[in-house]
Amino acid sequence: MTAKQFACVVPFLLLATGAALSADKLPAAKSAAPFNLEKRELWTTNNIHGSPDPADPFTTQDAFPKLKFFEPLSAGLVPGTKRMGIATRPGKIYTFDVRPDVDKSELLVDIGKTTYGVAFHPQFAENGYFYVMYILEPGKTEEKGSRVSRFQATGNPPTADPKSETIILEWPSGGHNGGCLRFGPDGYLYLATGDGSGIADGNITGQDISDLLGSILRFDVDHADAGRNYAIPKDNPFVGQKDARGEIWSFGHRQVWKFSFDAQKRLWAGEVGQDLWEMIYLVTRGGNYGWSVMEGKHSFRPERKKGPGEFVPPLVEHPHSDFRSVTGGYVWTSKRLPELQGAYVYGDYDTGKLWALKYEGGKVTKNWQLADTQIRIVEFAQDNAGEVYLVDFAGGGLHKIVPAPPQVATKPFPRKLSETGLFASTKD
Repeated sequence: MTAKQFACVVPFLLLATGAALSADKLPAAKSAAPFNLEKRELWTTNNIHGSPDPADPFTTQDAFPKLKFFEPLSAGLVPGTKRMGIATRPGKIYTFDVRPDVDKSELLVDIGKTTYGVAFHPQFAENGYFYVMYILEPGKTEEKGSRVSRFQATGNPPTADPKSETIILEWPSGGHNGGCLRFGPDGYLYLATGDGSGIADGNITGQDISDLLGSILRFDVDHADAGRNYAIPKDNPFVGQKDARGEIWSFGHRQVWKFSFDAQKRLWAGEVGQDLWEMIYLVTRGGNYGWSVMEGKHSFRPERKKGPGEFVPPLVEHPHSDFRSVTGGYVWTSKRLPELQGAYVYGDYDTGKLWALKYEGGKVTKNWQLADTQIRIVEFAQDNAGEVYLVDFAGGGLHKIVPAPPQVATKPFPRKLSETGLFASTKD
């Protein structure tokens, strides 16, 4: 860099560092300035273009450009129809036709409570049942502050009366409420509950299977045990065990933020970590996922009492330098993007990064970044064709994954100081 070029750059460096002075604080100009700043020399030797990293292979675009929702949190297909349901944080739940030119959605129900999850019964076309997870009073810790209820819809498009509510299950609320609801391939309803704490498992519940917190639950909503509006499947792992809740399918979870099932009936989950890590798990019957003795593969509070079983490690984990709040996704099965066939697609709420992994032969064979978006990825949805959509909490839209445009050929990114063109002499 020549002296004249450096003189041109200095004012911008001062501004960038917050060191610029106001005009009345500047020293008086000397009569014979060492450099003539009125005549600026063009900087033509710069060879830095683009990035040293390869471009992401994909980007995103609006899947339904004419649809927007206020703070959507949950999405799912409506079985027996060509519609999708969307639950928003304030409690309004909508359905809409899954087609690119759709220009309106219809209100299904307004429950008027902070809503985290919605799931439609596999026989919705016959019975009109759908299930909602909501919080009675956000910000308060209550013994029965979290709730799953059933509502019944009629008509086409479907609508439901809030008075059709039947309470299915209640459990304590707190900082981490979980809330993801999905029907499994076995016809049972699965529910994620958080550890109920906004801090490091303040309730010490992660390894405790005597309560419903910090778990994924599995229950039968088509039958009822005595005193309940649901039945506990007899093959749940802790049925009949003393001091254990039979509803628990897996435990040791801090805050599962979205899970899903694939065509092989595997349960995939994104787990929001505490201090350093964000995790992706394959969840199995009776699995212990470590919290809060562990954070992913790493010790967190090793002195705390351990629950039953060995800790199950994550398939992959991301440090907080890359991810801050993981959102679990779906395994891609659409034929539209063959390179994603069989890949589990997931993302991050805070950074907007979209990633995928391939799991074959009992191990992760590939894990790579698909796109770096500006989307607040709060949820994923999947249609009947296997297409995966990103749900944007802030913007309110649904986005699809598309190939990134081809990169315009430029000079190779410099790997040595002498190749940058920034210096007249690297020796000096």
